[in-house]
Amino acid sequence: MMKKPLILPLALLISAAFNPAMAEEKIVTLLNTNDIESVYEPVDAFWNKDIDKIGGIPYLATLIKQVRAEEDTSFLFDAGDIYTGSLSKKTKGKLPFDLYSAMGYDVITLGNHEFEYGWQSLKETMPRASFPTLNANIVFEDNDAPFAQPYTIVEKDGVRIGVIGVMGIDAFYNTMWKGNRKGLTIKDPVETVQYWADKIHDDVDMIVVLTHQNKTAPMQTDKEADPEVQRGFDEDYAMARKLKNVDVIFGGHSDNGLWEPVVHPETGVVVSLTFGQGKYLGFNRFSVDTETDQVRFLDGKLIPVESSKLARDTKPVP
Repeated sequence: MMKKPLILPLALLISAAFNPAMAEEKIVTLLNTNDIESVYEPVDAFWNKDIDKIGGIPYLATLIKQVRAEEDTSFLFDAGDIYTGSLSKKTKGKLPFDLYSAMGYDVITLGNHEFEYGWQSLKETMPRASFPTLNANIVFEDNDAPFAQPYTIVEKDGVRIGVIGVMGIDAFYNTMWKGNRKGLTIKDPVETVQYWADKIHDDVDMIVVLTHQNKTAPMQTDKEADPEVQRGFDEDYAMARKLKNVDVIFGGHSDNGLWEPVVHPETGVVVSLTFGQGKYLGFNRFSVDTETDQVRFLDGKLIPVESSKLARDTKPVP
């Protein structure tokens, strides 16, 4: 027997179209890391009496799995510097890309360390990743063509997120050997982000910017307990004030951390950084109305990667 079509009263259809209470609202969890720098094994957390060992990529992978299993809709981002160290050097960056693929990252942006073996090597290695590797403001000098993919749109459970990646001017010129970037130049990160945000705004529910900027920091594991080496997030905060139609900035490079995300008072842009070296996982929850594209920040924190309390992930690297 043919089923009769469901006919809704006109008044109900009109109400659904104009009543915000009936709009589709989803809870979305954004996870972020930065400056892991191939720190594969945990380090002694000698500065924290409550934690024995912290970090380690296999333990971070386990934590990511645990958190994502508890969240209905989640995305995983990194703000650059996946290279450096002996394992990265031995494989010319292939192992870091393989590890991030195994951990299920959705998108990353390039950091200055990714250029350690020259931009030609990086260009050859990026396609092995299972995720988009972004940068919107590094271009070739001779033709102004972008070095990497400027942005991407990721979608899960009906939520569409536009993601843009940029590097800071200082990070490009002062933390990369000029021979590794010969033939490349860089554009203003704020202007570049705004250009692409304007392009994709109507096609997504929210926009995330992955930045690799702010002041250069030393690779010091206890920097969270040493104010003298903390470099802040001035460039991210200034960017948050200037941008329109952007919801979140996940920063990197300064290895600074924010125990809770900072919300810019003028624009409402949420900023998060995680100290680096894979010691913490950034956790940020938002309410996203997919009908009106209204985004509300709910809460956020840093989750320590307490390796003594986590199983070592044994998933083989692809």
